[in-house]
Amino acid sequence: MEIEEITPHIEEIKRVLNEKVDGEELIKEFRKYTETYRMSPEEAKRGIIRKHGGPTIEFVTADAVVKKIGDLTGNEQNVDIVAKVLTSEKREINARGSVKKIVSVFIGDDTGKTSLTIWDGNADLEKGETYRFKGCYSKKWNDRVQLNLGQKGAVERSDVKVDVINNMQSEDTTPQEKKIGDLTGNEPNVNIVAKVVYVEKKDITVKGVPKNISSGIIGDESGSASFTVWENPPELEKGAVYRFNGCYTRKWNDKVQINIGQRGTITRADDVKIDLPERNLSLSVSEIKIGEIKENSGSVTVTGRILTSESRQVTVKGEPKTVYSGLIADDTGKIQFSAWNDYGLKEGETVCVKNAYIRSWQGIPQLNLGDRCEVCRVDDTFDDTAIGTSTERTIGDILKNGGGLDITLRGTVVDIKAGSGLIKRCPICNRSILDTGCSAHGMQDEPIPDLRMKLSVDDGTGSISAIMNRDITEKLTDITLKMAIDLSKARGPGMVATEMAPKILMKRIKIRGNVKIDDFGPTMIVTEAEPDKVDIEAEATKLLKEVEAKI
Repeated sequence: MEIEEITPHIEEIKRVLNEKVDGEELIKEFRKYTETYRMSPEEAKRGIIRKHGGPTIEFVTADAVVKKIGDLTGNEQNVDIVAKVLTSEKREINARGSVKKIVSVFIGDDTGKTSLTIWDGNADLEKGETYRFKGCYSKKWNDRVQLNLGQKGAVERSDVKVDVINNMQSEDTTPQEKKIGDLTGNEPNVNIVAKVVYVEKKDITVKGVPKNISSGIIGDESGSASFTVWENPPELEKGAVYRFNGCYTRKWNDKVQINIGQRGTITRADDVKIDLPERNLSLSVSEIKIGEIKENSGSVTVTGRILTSESRQVTVKGEPKTVYSGLIADDTGKIQFSAWNDYGLKEGETVCVKNAYIRSWQGIPQLNLGDRCEVCRVDDTFDDTAIGTSTERTIGDILKNGGGLDITLRGTVVDIKAGSGLIKRCPICNRSILDTGCSAHGMQDEPIPDLRMKLSVDDGTGSISAIMNRDITEKLTDITLKMAIDLSKARGPGMVATEMAPKILMKRIKIRGNVKIDDFGPTMIVTEAEPDKVDIEAEATKLLKEVEAKI
């Protein structure tokens, strides 16, 4: 980064630290964090402020930075925006099991346009008027920057004249109608007329709250795509044509997915006839190792040893059914399987599963034994020391191919996130709770204290969030729960994470656990962790050989 780009960040750090640290020293540290450790500017600022004893984790600057919309990166924690309101809509959403009022706004200035969510649903905004939105934070979704205004933010009417840019596509309140084959995966508001090829209703759990959704496949003359109805799914008839209005799309594994949320509507379109083109469906099945299975592997044949097997009763469309599930592993990895038919699978036996199909849940591939599946017992030739061992992968590989069970990663800790340190848990459900209480059980008189770390780990191919429990946190930081409680009483709860930071930041670690993927990227629930000792001589020799090979 050039000095002109660095200066605003350095001035922000100096304000937070009350000018206690020399500017030249801060510049050197900032360059080290961003150029050597490849941290984002926001992560670098948090790390430097923690190092010099400033406010921990989610710091707030003395004077918020004012930015143009076109300059937003998606990593801002405290930024003011002066912009004109293009659209404003009050609505209600379900947040962690409770109804919450918000204001959805679309704003613009002379550099760009973006969406803004005001989490105080009482804000009254006039279309065409200019406001200063104070204390916003931003994030990226589908490569678009989104602004949020929380409890610490404020809205003030502004006399500043703002000319909204006109040479870029806006988020039109009247959605455009598109064919499925023309979808890009970035549409925020689109109408689609399509025939239902396949549909099923599911009961899922989102952030601890049960939810009923519909998902399946819809198609038109230009192609087909998967869809999900997230709110109040209607009864959809296979083979019927519907108008799906107010959809938004995203891409997953280079395939477009269609989503219908609270603002979407679905109406039957019996007046429209859609003839789907004939498609050649491949029934070929590839024989594959479990460790090589990806989200888009399709139909597969695998051979492995049954590690666990169980059956449980579920209710599907009001009817009781039995689902059979467990873990199957070979010498490259393990995967969860499920089946609606009883194949008599028993722990310890080795089977060949033919014509199974792969379906993912939260980015973790699962092996599904459908009606066309064949299962036969085979001789066990696996080495007991290798069966079901953890699969070592890079983060780049996970981002490309999806998550999985029992994965091992090596990387450097580049950030310690909000929610780390001393936390409180609900004594009923064990969820972490804030001052507002448990999202499911309300205020608790005697919450259970606990330790946790939420880290960003980078291995050079990408970064991943790693969540560590009390035992692992104590092991890596030498800070026990008792020490954390005493420190919190003496100096405040935020000091626990402050004490943890120098013990873990910029350290190489080896972690193991299950990796899931959602809209916020990959997350590992860590089951094992240890410092990763690097053989510097061996690494230097390897690097030298790579360099010599390119000369």
